[in-house]
Amino acid sequence: MPHRMPMLAAAAFLLLGAAPAAAQDLANGEKVWKKCKACHTLEEGGKNKIGPNLFGVIGAPAGVVEGFKYS
Repeated sequence: MPHRMPMLAAAAFLLLGAAPAAAQDLANGEKVWKKCKACHTLEEGGKNKIGPNLFGVIGAPAGVVEGFKYS
């Protein structure tokens, strides 16, 4: 049992230490999105603008947004 304490403490530190980093990344993502939203939408079924709608783009093959003419 004494061997588990350092491992549990390390795991707790890693999990609790990750929360502020995730919040910071979210805030940064929202800031960056302000630049992108002029040309893109994120809503499911959202319209294409100058750039394609980005809903579901993560993990999808490149260039497959229906109704968008890629150059």
